[in-house]
Amino acid sequence: MGMNAPPPRHRAQHAAATAISPAGPSKSLLPKSLLLGTVLLGLAGCGHRDAFDATMDWWHQYEGGAIARQRPPPPGAHDPYPAVGLTPTTPPVVPSATLRQSVTESLVEQRNLAHRQGAEIGALTIAAPPSPTSAN
Repeated sequence: MGMNAPPPRHRAQHAAATAISPAGPSKSLLPKSLLLGTVLLGLAGCGHRDAFDATMDWWHQYEGGAIARQRPPPPGAHDPYPAVGLTPTTPPVVPSATLRQSVTESLVEQRNLAHRQGAEIGALTIAAPPSPTSAN
């Protein structure tokens, strides 16, 4: 009806047919293991350090000086964490709505003017330099 399991009398035959022989893995496992090995070798190549990197690290340690020193910590790395409770609780003073609207309208006018002037003037073209043969 919807069961895929073999009946009890055939389970022993099914288990014997699918068991791995003592001689080695079955032929169906060989391609899978080769694929897995290929993938693992491919991923191992992602994190390699070649001889050039190792040589440069050795040279920088040998050379010393500014190139071998550790970078200093960022400013404020050892300062205490700021107290968030001491932040201002009053909202900042902002310009009135009419002033903000007038600034917005002015910016829109400037943008539209720039677009119009760009369309009237057109693209700025640069003349091609003279060819070397015509200079003679």
